Amino acid sequence: MINNTKKAWILLLCLFSFLINIFSQEIKGEYPKLEDIIDKEYVSSLRENNKIDRFFTDKDNSDFKFFPKLELAEKAIKKWQSSRNDIPNYTIESIYRLEKTSFADKKTEDEKIKKILRSVSKMEGIQYYSNSRRRIETLYSKAYTVNNPTERKKIPDNFNFNENPIYVLLDDKSFGEYVSEITNDSKDFENCFEYINVDNINYGFIKAVDPYNMQVFLDVINCEKEIIVYVYIQSKMDVPALFKNKIYDSFIARTDALFDWFKKSWRN
Repeated sequence: MINNTKKAWILLLCLFSFLINIFSQEIKGEYPKLEDIIDKEYVSSLRENNKIDRFFTDKDNSDFKFFPKLELAEKAIKKWQSSRNDIPNYTIESIYRLEKTSFADKKTEDEKIKKILRSVSKMEGIQYYSNSRRRIETLYSKAYTVNNPTERKKIPDNFNFNENPIYVLLDDKSFGEYVSEITNDSKDFENCFEYINVDNINYGFIKAVDPYNMQVFLDVINCEKEIIVYVYIQSKMDVPALFKNKIYDSFIARTDALFDWFKKSWRN
């Protein structure tokens, strides 16, 4: 009788320990691994170079390849096709790897990522290397949150990640001054933003992009020992095909600058 009671208690304790373990895992979550979120054929290249990118047009019969196999990224890359009758004619996608040099719990890291993605004013002054001019240029000479696209009154950065949309005014080296609409989202280990122009965008003296025709998506994936940042830009541009190389240079400058903005903010 005593042995049976002892066995029963042992079984009960084992069951209790098992349930606690499962419950704690659900709360903590399993950090995603790079090998699980992008196609395996790109993993070694990303680990070696910390960046891979590709540029394609509507004539190339191509599609996204580097995007993380996670809910928000998969939703984003389908958005244009599912909500519109046209297709973008220029697209770039870039994926970056940032190794962590310090560690905190997931909640603290996620809060830091969310704050960075809402720090619109920190985009002001971010720089890039211009291949055409062969020098360092400032991408955004102005970058700040505005109250709405009409009044454009400058307001402080809004750090409420769930308050969407917000509006940002950018004075862009190539495209001039315009307002974009930003929406944020988060899910598990993903935190992202999408911004899309609500103004015309000009390329020099030429109107290049109609409102809502340039989409920029940035997704930050918090892995255990590294941060993965996926950025794409897609646009329907009224620019002749002979400008393809200039558009590539312009787009890659933007994805690189956005990553550098995130990296510097994360390191600080």
